[in-house]
Amino acid sequence: GKLQALDTLLRKLHAEGHRVLIFTQMTKMLDVLEDFLNLHAYRYVRLDGSTKPEQRQVIMQRFNNSPKIFAFILSTRSGGVG
Repeated sequence: GKLQALDTLLRKLHAEGHRVLIFTQMTKMLDVLEDFLNLHAYRYVRLDGSTKPEQRQVIMQRFNNSPKIFAFILSTRSGGVG
């Protein structure tokens, strides 16, 4: 299904040296994505509604400054309740 398609796409993008942002509305889906990324040994950072405001900029800078981090997964509701 959808995770198989995501797997194919991420393998291709990773092999080509790209980095990705993955947005979702539900934090439960972030949990699933987190398991998926760990299973495939991709480095990632996560930002959601439970991320403390003072940590948000740190997480964004970490992703922007580290080419080794392949994925940034985040909730579209991370600015409010998510």
